[in-house]
Amino acid sequence: MSKSSTACHRSAFTLIEVVIALALFAVSVLMLSQSFVNGLICKHALVQGDSKCLALDTIRYALSKIKRGQISSNHTFHLPDCTDPIQWQGNVQLTPYLGLYNIEVGIQNEDCKYDFWVRRKDWITQSERLQLRKSHEKRFDENEEELQGN
Repeated sequence: MSKSSTACHRSAFTLIEVVIALALFAVSVLMLSQSFVNGLICKHALVQGDSKCLALDTIRYALSKIKRGQISSNHTFHLPDCTDPIQWQGNVQLTPYLGLYNIEVGIQNEDCKYDFWVRRKDWITQSERLQLRKSHEKRFDENEEELQGN
């Protein structure tokens, strides 16, 4: 029999198959290493007994997930090896940058407040967009007048 009449047998992978396999491997390595590092950070915080550090990390995570309107209400969570629950409340403050917010967080039974800087595109309102546009237009007009005066 001749080679042309037999079925086509592949003896190796094509280039696209190898590239896709390497990309999937790279993504899985990144995800596994990130989860490992996060686990080490949590274990380090628990072993040290630094409940304040763990509480701030928990609040930081909560700020990345909750809606803007829910920040000003009281939130409570429990930490391992702590008898008292931790209660916190935040106050959202606007910044000159669209989507970037300064959140001042107060924890119950502590005198100091903590500042968190959060970038959340889903919190942007139409009025904030208009306000930012007006401030940029005003700044542009002032710069233009200054250039014409010179």
